[in-house]
Amino acid sequence: MIFDKIIINDIAIVKVNTARATIEKVPEFKLVIQEVLDENYTKVIIDLSVCEYIDSTFLGSLVFTQKKLKAAGQEIRLITVKDSLSTIFVITSMEKVFKKYISIEQAMESFL
Repeated sequence: MIFDKIIINDIAIVKVNTARATIEKVPEFKLVIQEVLDENYTKVIIDLSVCEYIDSTFLGSLVFTQKKLKAAGQEIRLITVKDSLSTIFVITSMEKVFKKYISIEQAMESFL
């Protein structure tokens, strides 16, 4: 599976298990996110720790996901550890849009 959904307490974690998050992976990503929405989790972490690259379509799906979750009163956090991915967020000014952390533990603590 490219995406794993892990539940810890009241937090849904969607782990992206690919170095390249691209347009081909967006439909499956949206299905997993829809499951999270349907299950009414109010705290969501997208774990991009193994990702080295995100194309514009996948980045757009993250923005869409954030808007959808926010409209439902839910919160989202991203895990980004690769420098190449951090650079993409800076270049696109998305570092201002998302709350990013370097570990799942750190992101979970931010919900407290």
